[in-house]
Amino acid sequence: MSEILWQFVLSSGRVRICGIVSAVLVLKFAVWINDALMQRFCKLKLWLNSFQILNKFMLIQFV
Repeated sequence: MSEILWQFVLSSGRVRICGIVSAVLVLKFAVWINDALMQRFCKLKLWLNSFQILNKFMLIQFV
C-alpha cells in the first residue's frame, strides 16, 4: 500500500516539475514574442511619426 502511495507521490512530483518547466518555457516564449511585437510596433510608430512630420512639412511648403 505504501509503495503505491510512494509511486503516486513520485509521479505527481514529476508531473508538477514538468508543469512548472513547461509553464516557465511558455512564459519565456510569450515574453519573447511580446518583445518582438513591441519592437516592430515601435518601428511602425516611428515610421508613422516621421510620415506625419513629413506630411506637415509638405503642407507648410504648399501653404
